[in-house]
Amino acid sequence: MSLRLPILIIGVAGTIVFLIVGASGILPWEFAGPVAATLLIGWVLNELKEQFKTKKVPGDIKVLSKPKSEKVPEKVSKEVLENVAGVGTIVDEAVIIQPKDAKEYSIQLKKGQFATIEANADYPITLELINKTELLKAESKGSHSPEVEKSRTNVRNATIEYEAKRNGTWFVHVHNDQRKTPLEVGVIISVE
Repeated sequence: MSLRLPILIIGVAGTIVFLIVGASGILPWEFAGPVAATLLIGWVLNELKEQFKTKKVPGDIKVLSKPKSEKVPEKVSKEVLENVAGVGTIVDEAVIIQPKDAKEYSIQLKKGQFATIEANADYPITLELINKTELLKAESKGSHSPEVEKSRTNVRNATIEYEAKRNGTWFVHVHNDQRKTPLEVGVIISVE
C-alpha cells in the first residue's frame, strides 16, 4: 500500500497550518517556520523517492522471439544422467519450473530397457520423450519442433512408459504450460 496520499495531506496541510500560525504570531516564526519547512521537505522527498522507485511487476516478463508452437523452450534447465546402464529409480525429485519454461533430463538406455517417466503437478503440464536423432534432425533443419517419441499434453499427472529399441540417448522434457504461475513438479524416472 502506498502512503503517498496521507503524506501529501499531512505535508501540505501541516505546512499551510504552520505558515498561518507563524504569520499570525500565535507561535514565534523561529518555531513555526522550521516545522513548516520540515513538513514540506518530507513530502517533497517522499514524492522523489516514489518517482525513482522501481515498480515490481508480478511474474517474469519474457519476450518470445520464436513461434508459440515451439516444443523446446529457449531456456531449458538440463540435467544429464550418466551411467544409467543399471536399473531402478534414477530421478526422484520435486523441481520448480517457471511459466512457459521446461526442465530437461537426458537419459541413456540400452536396447530392451524400459523407462517409466512420471510427472505430477497441481496445474497442467506437458511431458515429452524425444530421442536424440529427432532432436539432431530438427536442429539441422533449423526447427525448434522435433518429433516426439511419446508425450502427454496438458495434464496434471503424466506417465510415459517406453521400451528402448536401440542403445542411445533420450531427452525428457517437462513443460510448465501455465502463462503466469511457476509450478512445483514431482518427477520420477525409473529404468528396468
